[in-house]
Amino acid sequence: MATLEGDRVVRVDGDRDHPLSQGYTCPKGRALGVLHHHPKRLDGPLLRRDGRLVPVTWDELLDDLAARVATAIDERGQDAVGVYLGTGATFDANLFWAGSALLKRLGSRAKFTSGTVDAPSYPVVRRLMSGVGWLFHGIDFERATLTVLLGTNPVVSHTSHMQAYPNPTRRLRELAARGELWVVDTRETETARLATRHLAVRPGTDYALLAYLVRELLADGADRAYLAEHATGVDELAAAVG
Repeated sequence: MATLEGDRVVRVDGDRDHPLSQGYTCPKGRALGVLHHHPKRLDGPLLRRDGRLVPVTWDELLDDLAARVATAIDERGQDAVGVYLGTGATFDANLFWAGSALLKRLGSRAKFTSGTVDAPSYPVVRRLMSGVGWLFHGIDFERATLTVLLGTNPVVSHTSHMQAYPNPTRRLRELAARGELWVVDTRETETARLATRHLAVRPGTDYALLAYLVRELLADGADRAYLAEHATGVDELAAAVG
């Protein structure tokens, strides 16, 4: 909900009548008015000429860009031009497909995303564990009675690769009230302050904690019949965490 004074946005608030968010907004959303009127906001194309950025037409800008891309490909090959698709591409289908089409037209294999640059371990581990690299996990907010958050601070990050949800503080408090909410983090984060138990592991030792949990589950608690049918290397895993 935007509050205006003339043509100027002076305040942005969440819509309390919205059935999902119930009026909750993140700081980025509330800052939209400030960003919209910021004196350094880029409203049109600029090119640097004689050491100074000057306004130009879109035709001038695109011709300049096309010439630079063509030069790079001619001198160093198609892979010299890379395309980076940020996290926003996940929520903008037009941006994603336009970027992919550009990459295909260029013939370049240099495609990068926030996932490949910032968190390539995520799809690798998912593929190793489930055979599907883009299998995203999420919290069952309606039924979970034990929730363990490992090295994540959703009160601030809104869970990023996990599952975006409004008002994480309220959601986490509900999980803690229903059962147990464990936070494993080296420091007492905003999320850890809401937890029923905060386990402040030493930096770099989370693998030891997880190995311990795997060892104990394999010793007492794992479904051996299921493992025998669906898993390989169980004995090797048990020896590794022993």
